[in-house]
Amino acid sequence: KPRINNNAGREILFEDPELWPDEVDGSDLLNELKEVFDRFLILPERAETALCLWVAFAWTHDAFSISPILDFRSPTKRCGKSTALRVVHRLVPRPLPTSNISTAALFRSIEYFKPTLLVDEVDTFLKFNDEIQGVLNAGHERDGAYVLRVEGDDNQPKKYCVWSPKVLAGIGKRKDTLEDRSICVPMKRKGPEESVEKLRLNRIEGFVILRRKAARWAEDNIETLRLSTPEMPNGLNDSDLPQLVVPLFKLVFPSSRAV
Repeated sequence: KPRINNNAGREILFEDPELWPDEVDGSDLLNELKEVFDRFLILPERAETALCLWVAFAWTHDAFSISPILDFRSPTKRCGKSTALRVVHRLVPRPLPTSNISTAALFRSIEYFKPTLLVDEVDTFLKFNDEIQGVLNAGHERDGAYVLRVEGDDNQPKKYCVWSPKVLAGIGKRKDTLEDRSICVPMKRKGPEESVEKLRLNRIEGFVILRRKAARWAEDNIETLRLSTPEMPNGLNDSDLPQLVVPLFKLVFPSSRAV
């Protein structure tokens, strides 16, 4: 297990799930994920479908060339965005949650750990930090997902990979370049007649099972996804499909055709 320990702060540790022993049907997995989102979150219509597909995307991230950021956005406090982030945290591979991060910590963590990065409260610091914005933007396309920095006494240039799944949560809009790279899930306050189950940290067995199933499904299907292109439904052309959603579309309409 990779770790950092310089006698300050806490070690960063990950525990990859044991693969589910049986073959996992993708449709069944998506249905189970949907049940989880419906249990804990008040979401816009069809948003749970996008979330289920994004979780599946995170598990097969290296099969794709575009990495859409998942962005939970609310107009004000107490709209459930942080809860949504915590639910996703318990479903994705190698989750690394934070509510603030420096530019160096961001690109070094991605290079070293290859995590699913989950950043809460982005509205409190992202709009004041163009460098972090630039790193997030750079991670959108696999071929260009690198940042350059000079280090050491000799100012040796080094390249850091910033290719990883990323989830944001915050109040208000993001800058245009980040908007273009994000799948936005608008959150709202729970209505008087709406109810959801409270997310309790001591009840995670169901999440553990789902992560094991997702890991097995990814293990069995990542190569097929890597070599396939989306099978377009009748009436829809390649040019009609925004690049941002190609990875999710590919999960729904796979084809055996090699790219």
